[in-house]
Amino acid sequence: MTTEANSLSLTEFWGEPISVYTEEDALRDGTLVEVTDTAREAGFSCRYFLTRAAWEDFAEWTPQDEKAKGGAGQSVRGRLWDVVWMSKFASSRANVERGYGYFKFSRVPRPGRGRQRVVTAKIVFGGTFNGEPSATVMLPNDPSSAAR
Repeated sequence: MTTEANSLSLTEFWGEPISVYTEEDALRDGTLVEVTDTAREAGFSCRYFLTRAAWEDFAEWTPQDEKAKGGAGQSVRGRLWDVVWMSKFASSRANVERGYGYFKFSRVPRPGRGRQRVVTAKIVFGGTFNGEPSATVMLPNDPSSAAR
């Protein structure tokens, strides 16, 4: 049974948006970190983001972190590559209908965040505000994931 509301576009039904928060806004305020160049090296053909929380937990590594960890041999580039590479495998197994998947990888935590362990990340596939395909990696319990 089709109702008139079902045949309307979102804009026709709800009206023009009052405000729109785009990926560019999120990049500008630091909510998202774009790492598309690294993702393309791993075979992704879309824009690729990490939420700020995922970046800080999975990829970020400072000289102070290295000193505090006693020379753990970590780098932002290496840590980021681990995330992107493992998410590539998850993307081939992702539930297409739901548009997301989970993946695990081992990572050395930043100082004060426990010890090396296997962590879980979530990758969400969708589109940017402009309709470009995109992938976003986040913590499984990231508030951003509830909206995806």
